[in-house]
Amino acid sequence: MPRYVRPAHGPNLEAAIEVLGNRARAALLRFLREHGPATRGEIAEGLGMSPSTTYNQLKALAAAGVIASDPPVSAETHGARVKWSVIEPRLVDLLGAMVGQYGYVVADAHEN
Repeated sequence: MPRYVRPAHGPNLEAAIEVLGNRARAALLRFLREHGPATRGEIAEGLGMSPSTTYNQLKALAAAGVIASDPPVSAETHGARVKWSVIEPRLVDLLGAMVGQYGYVVADAHEN
């Protein structure tokens, strides 16, 4: 049986693979970029995802620093209408890490 190959990469490339290499996370990021800040329910409905899947993907993206919530998620926000949005500079960093391994450069959209 072949061994699972996992070459050593820098932390940004590892994070990029985790975030951008997942179809649900990619769809969620695309939804937030196209529709702006949205609640978990709005995202789930818009993507046809279950609320639990949406919650798990939001947690993973937040842990990677690619999205943020308003208000910040904590024990005090239970029941609050939390809106999620993309942290564009972090997404650009991850995109840069992903394509940078092939010698390409992502122009930062926030420079202008």
